[in-house]
Amino acid sequence: MASPSGNAQTIIVHRLVTALQVSDPRFDLSVYGNFLKDIPQRLGSSPALDAAASAMAASLPLVGKQQGVNDYDKALQPVNRATVPMLQKYGQALHALRNALSDPVAIKDPNTLCALYLVVITQGWLQQEEGHFPSHGEGVSMILRSIKGQYQSWDPFEESILSTLCFLVIMEGFINPRIKIDDNLWQTPEPHGPPSPAEEAITFESLQNHFLARISKMLWAPKTYARQLIEAYHRVRADRQKFADLLKTIPVVSSPDSHPVSPISEAMRFVHLRWQTAFAMLTLVTMRIGAVLTKTEATVDNVEAYMTLDLPNDFHDYNEDIMDTAEQALQYYPLGSSFMPLCLLASYSSLAFTGNNESQRSRILKIFSEYRPGFNVDRKLADIAKAFQPSGPKGRSAPQAVAACGNEEMGSALTQSDMCTVL
Repeated sequence: MASPSGNAQTIIVHRLVTALQVSDPRFDLSVYGNFLKDIPQRLGSSPALDAAASAMAASLPLVGKQQGVNDYDKALQPVNRATVPMLQKYGQALHALRNALSDPVAIKDPNTLCALYLVVITQGWLQQEEGHFPSHGEGVSMILRSIKGQYQSWDPFEESILSTLCFLVIMEGFINPRIKIDDNLWQTPEPHGPPSPAEEAITFESLQNHFLARISKMLWAPKTYARQLIEAYHRVRADRQKFADLLKTIPVVSSPDSHPVSPISEAMRFVHLRWQTAFAMLTLVTMRIGAVLTKTEATVDNVEAYMTLDLPNDFHDYNEDIMDTAEQALQYYPLGSSFMPLCLLASYSSLAFTGNNESQRSRILKIFSEYRPGFNVDRKLADIAKAFQPSGPKGRSAPQAVAACGNEEMGSALTQSDMCTVL
């Protein structure tokens, strides 16, 4: 497929540049990675990237649909649903990406990885109206394996794309047993955590790919790694508390509509959003580890380690923290807090670990309805669970009640609480 004509490419570049210049955290595309700002200068060098950028640019009106034209670029003319031209551009992007992935040279091109990432983002925008939470981890993992060892001389832009895609795969590996973590694949630069020691004198190992990849692998063999999982649980909790302490330094007040907001500068809003995202993500990591440990019996070798846990009370606190963060993060919706619906789903799923607290259940549903009005939470959880059920004979999905976890050592079926984390 040929790249767009000069005029068409100019339109694509203009629309992307305009969108990438938006600093309002509700519509700031840098939430997907600061490296996106460098994409316009790469257009014209890869048909796959050109098509993916065109699809993303065409779908941008979906981003501003919930706030109205006055809150975003009026030229984008926000819409409520995906249009035929958007879907056509997306189809063209998929076609160009398939061509690149089937080419032994193009598949190793960093621009192809960038195109893949843009397609992942665009698909999320196109499908959010139906409440889908698309799974890309398996396909991305296969592609990353195919280029292993090819990226030693890549520049910071290219390394950031690689590390971001690795992060996506690792996090989906927390809940998808079909993803097998390759220990040698995750030796990539780490874009997560503090920007530099000068900006934050705190390091967060729990946000690093290598640490998360190790957890992802251990989750599927908890009897073997119970002690290590407990150690990781306490480490993540400690880093999570550091972010909680940082967030307490930012003042929060109630707006006229009773939603808590932070009356801070634009620069500080970016920091606030960064800390909120990291805090929510680490909360979900602890919830995932805790859910696995709850279903794993202590043995003589690790009973002392288990005695250091207080999971029911921890889960109660995690749910409260997720709800408080979600309420504050509403001011940054849709893009700045696009991670919150999945956080709330995870919190809702974990109610079984806290005695199905009715007060928390009601509050979670109320907050979720402000992010996604009219959505049926139980149905969304069932959809996510179905997406990650291991296949039975001849590719058919096993019934949910008997779907194995992809590892016999787990000894129990995947539940709804296994299905939710930040992807």
